[in-house]
Amino acid sequence: MKKLLSLFSLVLLLWGCRGDDDSIPPLVFDLNATGTVADQTVEEAQKTINGKWNVASSSSSSAKATVNCSFYGIEFTDDRYLLGIQITGTHEGESVDELVMAYGTYTLEEAADGTVSSVDLYERIDGTNQRIARLTDIVVEESNNELTADFTVQFTLPDDFEFPCGDLSGDYSADKAEPVNGAEDAGEESNFDLLVNTWSLSDYSNSEGGTLAQMLYEVSCFDHETDEEIPNCEAATSAEVSFSAYGSYIFTFENEAGEVLATMVDSWRFNNTEQTEILVDGDFVLSIESLTNVLLRVNSSDEGDGFTETWNFIRVSD
Repeated sequence: MKKLLSLFSLVLLLWGCRGDDDSIPPLVFDLNATGTVADQTVEEAQKTINGKWNVASSSSSSAKATVNCSFYGIEFTDDRYLLGIQITGTHEGESVDELVMAYGTYTLEEAADGTVSSVDLYERIDGTNQRIARLTDIVVEESNNELTADFTVQFTLPDDFEFPCGDLSGDYSADKAEPVNGAEDAGEESNFDLLVNTWSLSDYSNSEGGTLAQMLYEVSCFDHETDEEIPNCEAATSAEVSFSAYGSYIFTFENEAGEVLATMVDSWRFNNTEQTEILVDGDFVLSIESLTNVLLRVNSSDEGDGFTETWNFIRVSD
């Protein structure tokens, strides 16, 4: 039986962002798109769903697993989704109080008339992309300068997948989070426009001679609370980072089959007006050395001990 965390990776998920800049044309991001997705084209629907959606309230319980589960929220970027579920209670004899999530690609399924019939969420499982959920009846409306989405979710987990929450399928309502500062007036080819994409990690080095392979192994095969090596661990072979216009910094680590082994989700924003420094999780600064529409190179340094790191990324193609 596949276990819970083989599909939903454990993370600290930060959904709230701030953003209050006045809109200055030309806009790169359509932050206020509304409408009924079933009446829209793929291009229109992608703009409508793009964003960070905080589910107002939801719950599901399972007497067998004695857990309570809540659909926490979902975020759509141009090419990825992030879905969070809060689980509390007891599972397999152990106390659980965790926020777990699924991350992967999504597709906008077209009806015969060119409109969107559903939004399908996929996760890499056993080396292939498998649909884990389908969203339909999506309607986004604006009221008092706030955006709200109503939608239906049908979860389609694999038959042999052990999930302690029961069926979380149903109708939901969610509020859209505010974009990060800089999104509302981002111009074409600005650092904001270039950065808000998904990037594949191509190389890594540090001042102690560390390599990409070593970093991937340490991230996926060490318990960072005890600093001990995890026995019989499957090391990650690749990684990617996604910067969203709503302040989410999503760093995922995958195996050779493309399955997610670990996910780190934090907040991000620019740390200076020149948009050459990225502040992650409120205290970790990445300095942009190079940023184009295909390449990203950032550095970090610890002034206390002189430790430095360099990260090279290639933009994931649309």
